[in-house]
Amino acid sequence: MSKEKYLHFIASFLIVLVLTIPFYTTSVYATINKISVKGSDGIEGFARLNDFLNFNVKVFIANDTITPNQVFLGSLTKFDSCVGSITNGSDCRLRFPSNGTEAFEPTSVPFTINLFKDDGTLDESRSSIVTIDNKAPQVTLSISKSKFSSQEDVMINYDITDSACDDPSCSGKCSGIKNIEFFTLNGSFNQTIDIETSECTSSAEISIDSETFEDGENSVFAKATDKFDQVSADTSVTFTIDTTPPTILSNSFDIIRKGISLSTFSQNEVSVDILINVSATDLNLESVVADLSALNPDKNLKAVKASCDSIKESLYLCKWSIDYNPETEGTKTIIINASDTIGNKESITISKSLSLDDQGPTVQSLSTLSGKVIVKPSGNEIIAVFDEATGLSADEVFLHINGAVTTATNCSKATTWSCTWKNVNFGSSTEMSITSDTTDVLANPVSEDKRVNVTIDSSAPILNSLNISPVGGLVPAFPGFFKIGDKIAVVANVTEDNNVFAVGDFSKFISGASEVAGICEEIQADQHLCTWLTDAITNEADDFVIFNFSDDADNKLVVTEALKTFGLENATSPNFWKNTVECSPKTIDRSLGPLINQRVYCTVELTTNSTEPVSTVFIGDASCTGDVSIVDSVETFNTEVGSTSPVIKITLAKDEFKINNASLTCSFDIFSKIGNTSDITKNPEVESAKIKLEFSNLPLGEVSTEVQDKIDEAKDEAEGIFKLIGTLNNLVNIAKRICQLINTIYNIVAVLYFAYFVIKRIEFTCDASIVLFPTICNSIYAMAVGQCGKAEVASQNADAFKKASNWACDIVNCRRTFLWGDLVKNWINDPTTYLGGAGYILSPGQYLGPKTDSKYTAIDYVRDISIGQGGKPRPVSEYMDPQHNLIVATLFVCLPGVIYGLDKWRQIQCLYADCLQNAVGKEGLPVTACEDQKAYAKCKYITGELFAVFPWTAVIDHFLKIIKNALSNPFSALGVAVALACPTACYFRDDSGFAYQACRGARLLTLIGDAAQNVQSIIQEGFTIRTDYCKRLEND
Repeated sequence: MSKEKYLHFIASFLIVLVLTIPFYTTSVYATINKISVKGSDGIEGFARLNDFLNFNVKVFIANDTITPNQVFLGSLTKFDSCVGSITNGSDCRLRFPSNGTEAFEPTSVPFTINLFKDDGTLDESRSSIVTIDNKAPQVTLSISKSKFSSQEDVMINYDITDSACDDPSCSGKCSGIKNIEFFTLNGSFNQTIDIETSECTSSAEISIDSETFEDGENSVFAKATDKFDQVSADTSVTFTIDTTPPTILSNSFDIIRKGISLSTFSQNEVSVDILINVSATDLNLESVVADLSALNPDKNLKAVKASCDSIKESLYLCKWSIDYNPETEGTKTIIINASDTIGNKESITISKSLSLDDQGPTVQSLSTLSGKVIVKPSGNEIIAVFDEATGLSADEVFLHINGAVTTATNCSKATTWSCTWKNVNFGSSTEMSITSDTTDVLANPVSEDKRVNVTIDSSAPILNSLNISPVGGLVPAFPGFFKIGDKIAVVANVTEDNNVFAVGDFSKFISGASEVAGICEEIQADQHLCTWLTDAITNEADDFVIFNFSDDADNKLVVTEALKTFGLENATSPNFWKNTVECSPKTIDRSLGPLINQRVYCTVELTTNSTEPVSTVFIGDASCTGDVSIVDSVETFNTEVGSTSPVIKITLAKDEFKINNASLTCSFDIFSKIGNTSDITKNPEVESAKIKLEFSNLPLGEVSTEVQDKIDEAKDEAEGIFKLIGTLNNLVNIAKRICQLINTIYNIVAVLYFAYFVIKRIEFTCDASIVLFPTICNSIYAMAVGQCGKAEVASQNADAFKKASNWACDIVNCRRTFLWGDLVKNWINDPTTYLGGAGYILSPGQYLGPKTDSKYTAIDYVRDISIGQGGKPRPVSEYMDPQHNLIVATLFVCLPGVIYGLDKWRQIQCLYADCLQNAVGKEGLPVTACEDQKAYAKCKYITGELFAVFPWTAVIDHFLKIIKNALSNPFSALGVAVALACPTACYFRDDSGFAYQACRGARLLTLIGDAAQNVQSIIQEGFTIRTDYCKRLEND
């Protein structure tokens, strides 16, 4: 670059620099110096969750007085006020919101303050944050140890941590910690420590006097408060205050020598142990010291340290071993001190009364265990009984035999002191003794030697017999079976010259029964009887019982006896059997009841329900419930082991047995052996046999309660609406009698007409032979004229009366009902229908078609006229009987028929009650006879009538009734026979018509018979029902 160009560059730079200086100066002197934001608590940079914010900023623009319009929070919210000058800048303030509070999010909220020039252009911006604090501080407490004594303060460390919120932006920020409060729940302690720090953590220690607290476990609670008065959750620390020293148990103090407690002393110095118990959780084992100088003044026993051992939790046994010689009688004082590991101390004074014992033991007796001086050569047990005040130790008591000295095996006191020697051998020696080398525990020797002569016996007892049997407890015993829960009874016969002692070892079968003493008694001379009754068997086993028989010299006889015990099957309610019962006799004769005690033998056959083998080991006696008032006694037989057919013998009381039958439930217990195991049922299976006793020959004139109930029930069913039915049936019956009377009158008229016809026929015959009988023919003619007049008058009257009453009789006899009319009959008789097909059955003696002579044979004539010439036989509808069939009467609303049918049901009930009352009650027939009769009547007159709804059935039933009536009524039979012939007789080629007239005459004879029967029936029965069983019941 040339110098000219360089100078030109420098000049240009300086010009630009001069031109930009005003702009730079202006920029430097426009500034936001300080921003302050506080909530309602006045803590810089922090506000509550619901709070208002006070913004205070220091702003400056050179040569300008700043107004609120130039300072904004963000871009929209201008400040409330600005106070200041051009030279020193302005303090501008803003309250947000202007009124009330704002709900803020718990976080650190950034914001910007903008400073504008007067012309509205942005001159300066500055950002800051305000933190919303909604979180309380947290406190942690700790102690250096868990137990404090009453001599030291309780030191508690605390750590407080505070945070404004849970948002990451609040990390390390908080409004500050105000204080921490310590307190106890019982109010014994409360202290607040003011912290007042802006830091977010604070740690320190507090010291509390231990006397503030109670002895034992205590708790101190603490809570911290931040500068927004947000309080932490309570936290606590637990510790123990121990103000209790060890407890020296004075009642456990004892002076012991060789296991014997002493309250005496002698002139001899002996070694003893001083014992006492100390209770403490933290005993200082080196601190237990005693002043024992009173127990031996010649020894230095002022401060003797004890040896202490823990015998269980918080209990120690402390011991001092000393030489014992108090020298004088009286009360001696012993002082014992102890302390725990934290220095709590205890001291007690014990007073012990001691007396002088300078007398040695006296031997009262020396013998074998049996109290005898009979011994065997070896293996004897010897016992010595002493009179002794203080006590004996086995190692200081000696037995002398033939120069040998034997120390006692043991010594003990019950009411007196005694020492025993075991396995003592005599050989040939016959003497034993105790001498002065035997002393008591105070070293006093025996006051006098004891010498005893003995007898040698070398023979053991002899067993003659041994019997073992079970004895039941809650569950009965079964002969030959020993089961868990049974006791074992033993009887043994033994020969022995001296006393016999017996012990049994039942431990294989009974827990803890290894030495069970038997009771032995002398029954005569050298004969003894030993017995046992053990505790309950506890074990299932197949083993041996060991019996040990001994005499005074302890000569032993050991006997083993095999025994098997059975376990128990633990089913609560066993169910291995089911049964059937067969009794003999099958019925009980009531007639013998008052005379003798009748017996019934019921065999109960048992069969198993189980898939595995089961057998009975015990069947108990039966006990019966139910109708036991008639039972005098119950016995059970054939219940041996393995039986499956026990027999129950029931002896009845002498009674009239006014019942039809009796039911008994006889139950008995069965214990069973299960499968091939050794298990017997623990609980009995209660087998119930259902026994029903039937009675016959009820006493005449009496009925049982059951039968009387049935009579009453049948009567009740015949009462009420059915009694009204009976009354209505009587009314219908009267109406039918009236119609029968009308029909009878009409039949009499027909007879008169027939008489006229006969006379007229005779007159015709006379006219033919008038030469022979002129006078007779004139008489016959006169008779015919008279008879014809009578017949005509009667016929006219009968026709008029019958037409007048025909409608009413049709209603009474169900020939006409609301439904039973021509429309229904035509439908039934329609030959195109199934039912109408029956209409082509020829009805005997009845022809409705016109007469014709165009045919040559009677059969063809009838068939053709019936079908082709318009004639027809009796229609099938006329075979259906609404009058006497309840079902048909109901279908076609025949009220007389319905009443008649319901009254049949009523009569069946009354007939049943009458049968029970008379045939059963008075004649002694069985109830089943009446029940069968009732069932037959219901079938015949009620349920059987259902079939009559079908016309074909009605047709068949009609002809069966005709046959039955013909067989029972000769006139009716004649009428049937003639009626069958009359249709063919009508068509014989006989101009005189004699055959047909003869046929009609025969039918007229039937009418005469029917009329005679009707007249006789009306005269004999009048207007009453022939047999009214309900009326008979009322009369009875």
